[in-house]
Amino acid sequence: MVKKVTGSGRTSGTTPVQPTKTVESSKVGAVDQVKSAEKKASAGAVSGGAHAITPEIREQLLQLIDEEADRMFGSDTLPERKKEAVKGAVKMAISAGVVDENV
Repeated sequence: MVKKVTGSGRTSGTTPVQPTKTVESSKVGAVDQVKSAEKKASAGAVSGGAHAITPEIREQLLQLIDEEADRMFGSDTLPERKKEAVKGAVKMAISAGVVDENV
């Protein structure tokens, strides 16, 4: 059902559009007691004792993760699929934390 619009076609009580006004700029006063940065942190300073490891040590570490997972979970405490997921997650965390000397 369509309803017809009826009426005089004029609106009552309209007002004209206001012209735009300029925005007043304000100035910032002098800033006191602000010191410059004395020391810049670097990746080495933030991470503390992190150091680069060789590919050989990395492989030994990943092998150690496999051995420890086998000792912790044994053969009947966790399904093989879940054990592999846990080992993969630990290996990813270790790999993500390794410092690359070439960077």
